Amino acid sequence: MTVSEPVPDHVKPGADIGFRLVAAAVFVILLVPKIFQNAAAHTGDLDTGNYSNYAWAILHGEGFTGSLLGRHQLGEHFSPIMMLIAPIYLVWQSAYVLMILQATAAAAAIVLTLYFADRQFRAAGFDDIAGGANAKRIRAGASLLLIVLFFCYPPLLDGWMTQFQPIELGMPLVVLAMILMHGAGGERRARNDRWLAIVVLLLLMTRESAPLTVMGLAIYAALLPRRYGLTALLLLAAGLWASLTMGVLMPHFRAGAHWPHEKFFAPLAIWRLKWWYLLTVFLGLGPLPLIGRRAWAASAAAIPGILLNLTVNRETQVTFVGHYDAQIAPFLMVAAVHGIVAVAVFARSNPLAGTRAAAAAVVASLALSFALLGQSAARTPFQLWTRWWPTRERLEMAKEARAMGKSFANAPALTGWRAIGPQVCHRRSYMAMRCGGTAQTWIDWASDRLKPGTILLVPTAEYHQDDAPERNLIAASGRAVLVKRDKLVEAWQWPTDAPPPATPQARAYIRAGVERGASLSPPPSVAPSRENRKKHRK
Repeated sequence: MTVSEPVPDHVKPGADIGFRLVAAAVFVILLVPKIFQNAAAHTGDLDTGNYSNYAWAILHGEGFTGSLLGRHQLGEHFSPIMMLIAPIYLVWQSAYVLMILQATAAAAAIVLTLYFADRQFRAAGFDDIAGGANAKRIRAGASLLLIVLFFCYPPLLDGWMTQFQPIELGMPLVVLAMILMHGAGGERRARNDRWLAIVVLLLLMTRESAPLTVMGLAIYAALLPRRYGLTALLLLAAGLWASLTMGVLMPHFRAGAHWPHEKFFAPLAIWRLKWWYLLTVFLGLGPLPLIGRRAWAASAAAIPGILLNLTVNRETQVTFVGHYDAQIAPFLMVAAVHGIVAVAVFARSNPLAGTRAAAAAVVASLALSFALLGQSAARTPFQLWTRWWPTRERLEMAKEARAMGKSFANAPALTGWRAIGPQVCHRRSYMAMRCGGTAQTWIDWASDRLKPGTILLVPTAEYHQDDAPERNLIAASGRAVLVKRDKLVEAWQWPTDAPPPATPQARAYIRAGVERGASLSPPPSVAPSRENRKKHRK
């Protein structure tokens, strides 16, 4: 029996208590640091605050217009799957929703891959009936090795640890699609194909780059289950969706404006980083994704997405600090499953040489995994559990930010410093404070976006966790007035009689204010009260 054939009922794994405990442990390990991340203000306006505001806005009158960035969301990134997330914001308006979804997506990708591994081992004869007494131990050992490798695999970790992006919701969908391709024949295959159609549609809804993922699924369908009709359908779906979204819908929502991401196109740039990127993607799980024909098929399916990252001059796409590998990692994870099954089959058929080869594969996998993780910017859940631990100062800053947001709920608009944004972005006319660190970038941003009466929230000088040049720019703007200050967060207001944004008058008004300058000292009337000072000393 080959692992690409339908799996008979008698070798299918049950949902035993051990598997459930492993699934729960994986979920908790990945969830807790993400909760810490938002609680301790390690999230930011881009991208967590942006999409949290986006989900809220869909249900509260702003739709897809995207006030946070000042650009239409569907023109920036095509992620209509956010419509399925938005209803949650009817009961809980918080960026924690996105943190939980992101952790769930990563955990589900791992758990589904482990489930797939169990099926493949059983189909290869390592089931409790035909495999003998050692079959269960072999499956358990393989699962343990895969868990260790997954928790150290940068392309998976970067999709989990970064700010939320809808592309990450596609991680378990990719694995699920490959599982469905290995379904049995007859009515069961027809049922699996119906579910596969739904999974592919959801996958395409995650991001405009998702057609590359569907192309990868087409490659997998052709090389492994050898379902050429399905391959043709997947390629057709990917091509039509890409043509519609990239060629028609996104340009329409940009209203003819230039897509800013095009500036990164440079296939020949930064190859000093791209070589390390390729090594880490293909060998970050050790040699397993390259052992055997089936492993090669799954690894080849990742190539369309990898090529996208290789065509840009953007370090964040090849250094494992962003979300750009979220739909690439699942292909290599499944490839590792095929590789470890091939090693086990070889070890069974060649007891002496096979056992040595299996031991060498395990050692090489762990060594390569740890070494390449150390060369990358990705971090394990256990490292980030410590790094994102909610300190008292960070918790207080987030709490003060939320209180400030409520204090100015009726302001015509509100904008927040990058770590404040996810705490206060669930309101109308919220915008990201993207004014850079120079007077000129402040003039450009403020003249384009600041409405009269806008409230600007920034950390005080006493908040020492991160540098905040935006605070000094606002204080030196010559126009903004400090209206409220707490221990760690302060609020400035843009004059209510200022010219409307995106006008020549606004630019002249702001430039004149900057040239005139202003005192960096706050007005005495908004200094922290004696009561507040006592509270914070405690």
